[in-house]
Formats: sequence, C-alpha cells, structure tokens
Amino acid sequence: MLIEATAATRADIDTVWGVLADIEAWHTWTPTVTAARQIAREPAAYALWQPRMPPATWTVTDWRPSQGFVWENRRPGILSVAQHWLEPAGGGTRIHLMLEWTGGLTSTTHLLIGKRARGYVTTEAESLAAHCDGLVAD
Repeated sequence: MLIEATAATRADIDTVWGVLADIEAWHTWTPTVTAARQIAREPAAYALWQPRMPPATWTVTDWRPSQGFVWENRRPGILSVAQHWLEPAGGGTRIHLMLEWTGGLTSTTHLLIGKRARGYVTTEAESLAAHCDGLVAD
C-alpha cells in the first residue's frame, strides 16, 4: 500500500531542507508530530510520537542533503517505509512524501489506520510547504 502527497513552496530547496532535516523540530511546524528525539547516530534513528499512534522508532536508510531521505519502521508483520524528497520547481521547491507498507499485516494496517495515515502524509506535506513559505521574504 502506497500513500503519496505533494506540495509546493516558494522557499528554495536549501531552506526547505534545513527545516525537513531538523527532525527533532518537526513538532513546531506539523500537527502530526508531537515529539521526535534522535536515539542513535549510526545509523541515525529517531523515536517519533504522533497523535493517536503508538510511539515508533524510525531508522534512516538513505540520507541525501538538499534532496531528501528515507527511513523505515519495522514491527512484527509490517514494514513501513517513508520517503521525503525535494526538487527545485519554478524558483521554489516541490515536496513529495510517500509512505509504503509491506508485509503480512499490510491489509490490516490499511484498515486500521489507512485513512489517518493518508491524512497525516498530506498534512505533513502541506504544513512543511506553509511553514517554509513563511520563511520567505516577500
């Protein structure tokens, strides 16, 4: 199961990357994260708290400065992979977020939290764009 969302901001890619890469500050710009704390450096891993979700540990598997990153969360029966990509677009930046579930509990996970997860991914893309727009001088 794949969930995708895109958004655009007037901010340049380095500004957006600066916000996206500061994972421990995500709670300041998106309502879908209440707290994040780095718990390991190599590979980088974060404890993430979200409303109406159990705490989760996300491990970074691909980190590309000013482009994006991929991280994953493993639980029995389900692998969650979230991708966060940025690309220049018309003087600003296009944000593309994806969440994919694989494993034996994919269908169950979709039934239990699919609608909420889709809303979270969309909100995160839109919130990141809005926050970064606010950082651009008019």
